[in-house]
Amino acid sequence: MTSNDQRNSSDSILGTRGGQAEPLDGEDSHSTTRRVFVARTLGVTTALLTTGACAKSVAGVLSGDAVTLAGQPEWHFCSQCFGMFYSGDSNGHMGVCPGGGAHRKYGFNFVLPHNVPETPNTQRDWVFCPKCFGLYYGREDGHFPRAGVCPAGQAHGATSDSFNFVLLHDVPEPPGGNQQGWRFCWKCFGMFYAGDKKGRRGACPDGGSHAEYGFNFVLPHTAEFYKPPAPPAPPTISVSYDRTGPTFTVSGQGFLPNHVVHVRVVNNANPATVFFDTTANGSGGINFPITFAISPPQTYSFSANDARSNPKDATGTLWSNTVTLTAT
Repeated sequence: MTSNDQRNSSDSILGTRGGQAEPLDGEDSHSTTRRVFVARTLGVTTALLTTGACAKSVAGVLSGDAVTLAGQPEWHFCSQCFGMFYSGDSNGHMGVCPGGGAHRKYGFNFVLPHNVPETPNTQRDWVFCPKCFGLYYGREDGHFPRAGVCPAGQAHGATSDSFNFVLLHDVPEPPGGNQQGWRFCWKCFGMFYAGDKKGRRGACPDGGSHAEYGFNFVLPHTAEFYKPPAPPAPPTISVSYDRTGPTFTVSGQGFLPNHVVHVRVVNNANPATVFFDTTANGSGGINFPITFAISPPQTYSFSANDARSNPKDATGTLWSNTVTLTAT
């Protein structure tokens, strides 16, 4: 992602006064399961953003006089590493996550103020890393002689025209769309969420979990709350056995229609694994006879996949159920 991608993603946003709580149901094992995000907004603040290729507007009710801020939306919590990362890349890239693969966004759409004067309760010099897409503290002085540790390798990077984010800290959480509990990690220099109810601190690129230090940041967000789509239901199979041949017939449903299906057969005595390929019909079903030499009695396990991914599985693949039977 270029810095232009970052700059041109700005939207127009009005914060709402009302508060709401959003539980994180249905997250994967890396997520902050049932973590409550308190949905509150800066009561008298309007985040006024310049428009890029498209513009969205979230209507809200404000009390008192509005104060304008420059801000950038599309910053999200990563459910793997607990870090803050930019999810608005025009090509859909989600950066590099220390928890493995790309970042996984969850929760509120944070709108981060940038290029405004620093005050006693704000801190500047937070910048975007074009290598990992994370938000990190990039000030270089005697206290911070390096740019932390980047999950994409070595130190974080920055571009000369990147936004300089100026973030609120150590104030009571204002009513409306704001969330406290965001902290600086002294190991990697990244911004991460330390408010998990179970005390988890995510994954740090410097090893282990993040370790907080310093200010308690209070970050503004819209009412938009992102939950990833539910993973697809696994396909199901059954297996019948006919001594003539001998023949095993694998029947199943829930596969991708007209897609290649890989049937895995494991001889549990060896163990040896053999794959056979067939093609699902237009309804996603299979009825696949397999004939091979056996030495009864032997026990075999059957399962199948159509190459869809499943991050929860150790193989990374969405497998069917496993059927085990003994050939006599």
